[in-house]
Amino acid sequence: MTSRTDPVAYAAAAAAASQTDPELLVPTSADGSGVTQYRGSGRWSPTSKGTDMRHLNAAFALRALRRGKQIEQFLGGIDTDGRPGLRWIALSSSRTGVTIYLSEVEDVGTDSFFDITEFPPLDPDEETWGREVAVLPTPEEALHLAEHELAAAPQRWVNEGVVCDEYRDFRAARRSNP
Repeated sequence: MTSRTDPVAYAAAAAAASQTDPELLVPTSADGSGVTQYRGSGRWSPTSKGTDMRHLNAAFALRALRRGKQIEQFLGGIDTDGRPGLRWIALSSSRTGVTIYLSEVEDVGTDSFFDITEFPPLDPDEETWGREVAVLPTPEEALHLAEHELAAAPQRWVNEGVVCDEYRDFRAARRSNP
């Protein structure tokens, strides 16, 4: 296991793990927290506060899906019958294609609980994982549908689990701009 406090070793390990060129991840600073920030080609980094490093560019989103990885996107807050909620989507690859799931959940987050994948659905009859919108044969078709029919932004895709960080940022922004 590589220590995140060693920026050169961590950049090399991150590059190897993502099968990319090590030059794409360059350490920029250490903030004293034991985690180094990296600049690079638009993929997630260990710390992405104040950077765009957590978001996948189009090529990385497609590659993730082709490798069988899930990508997600936080779509923001919604209001259903006066109840505050959140909307997010997940694209999940399998042998049969790419499945698009749309989740509309209650906004039950707190200052220490950001895992929107665990929030209850707004519609009690809906599955806890979200509604299956479509299964498409290719990642390109799935991204196209998500971006054109579900209002996903091409530059806002994240790797699986990072959608919770997007929600945390949404909460912080909402608190600072009520």
